[in-house]
Amino acid sequence: PTLPRTWFSMGTAVHSVIELLSKRQLEGETPTKERALELLSSCWSSGAYASRTHELEDRVRAEAMLDTYLAWQAANRNTIVAAEKKFQFTLNGRNVKGYIDRIEQTPEGEYVVVDFKTGPKPSSLTKNSVLGDIQLNLYTLAIKEMFGKLPRRASFYYIRDNKMVDYSPTEETAGHFTETARTIIAGVCAERF
Repeated sequence: PTLPRTWFSMGTAVHSVIELLSKRQLEGETPTKERALELLSSCWSSGAYASRTHELEDRVRAEAMLDTYLAWQAANRNTIVAAEKKFQFTLNGRNVKGYIDRIEQTPEGEYVVVDFKTGPKPSSLTKNSVLGDIQLNLYTLAIKEMFGKLPRRASFYYIRDNKMVDYSPTEETAGHFTETARTIIAGVCAERF
């Protein structure tokens, strides 16, 4: 066992608040700062913090991220379809399963995947490098499995930096990733790591 990491604790709390706000928005409740702070208090864990000062600094950072999220959400024209949506499909004879932070639908009826990140955006992550990202590509395949078509966009939203990194999948990119994933799965099953 290792000691809890403070950045992970803060990120988990912010992520939980966004999930709960999204689910309540699905039920018709408009997200507010008051509600976000109330949820943050219920999701917050002090266990990882060695000092009260460090905890208060992270709490201020968490509240700032929630302010950023709320401003982003207020400007978002899409409709939430699902939050923390479980998926499962078969690829190369193996089950692939996970959870998508959020699925949205554009006013035109297209699907959008959003994965919320509370850490800083890596400088190496660009619109070109995200094309090969395993996580977003698996989400893309899951959307196709669930709804019969690829999403218009799959995005990482780095809340702390207020930066969105988008990937617009096509049948070609999805097919290429599927072949790459099949190769990886076959390698793992053959113990070629």
